[in-house]
Amino acid sequence: SQQMPAVDPEYARAVATRDAALQVAASATEALIGASTVEAKWQLSRLVGEIGELPDERVDRAKLIEALAFSLVHASPKVRAAATWSLGRIGGDAASAKAAEIAKTDAEARVRFVALQSVARNRKATHDGAFRLFSDRLQYDDSPLVREEAAVHLGCRGVAGGFNTLRRAVEAALDRKDGSEWAVGTAALVSLGKTRDPDAVAYLTEVL
Repeated sequence: SQQMPAVDPEYARAVATRDAALQVAASATEALIGASTVEAKWQLSRLVGEIGELPDERVDRAKLIEALAFSLVHASPKVRAAATWSLGRIGGDAASAKAAEIAKTDAEARVRFVALQSVARNRKATHDGAFRLFSDRLQYDDSPLVREEAAVHLGCRGVAGGFNTLRRAVEAALDRKDGSEWAVGTAALVSLGKTRDPDAVAYLTEVL
């Protein structure tokens, strides 16, 4: 009789796990749309992001983003933050563009903070759109928490225009004698060093 080929048990378990995850993905997206409580919306919104991290081409990331649509505009900042966090896990241009929009428009500072993190998870400041977003939030956001986070993400090599943006943040912090911009200024100083820009090094030598 013909002998069946041996099956690697580790491979079999991996396939079974991926298939189960896909089933969970389908169930989670349906459940999220129908969820009625804040707690359920929050948990399911985060679950969608965890599913988005699966390295499997069968995961339809466009559908995951679509499933988050109502959570992203939910009345609860907790739910909006969870959905925005998930955008960073799903990744790709569509999710990053949506997170960038939220970083500039959401009324809650905590949600804008998470949105910046979601963008930075997939795009460094060397990406033109990400640079413009981080620079914009560093200069114009009304929350020190968000401005500090924006300064952090501008700290990488090869960012055209990064020196001037960060320098202005340091000088604005130094001008505020009440110390309210201390954290933002410190983050900008650290990021200046991380750029390895000769102009930044010269400026740091001068101010420190």
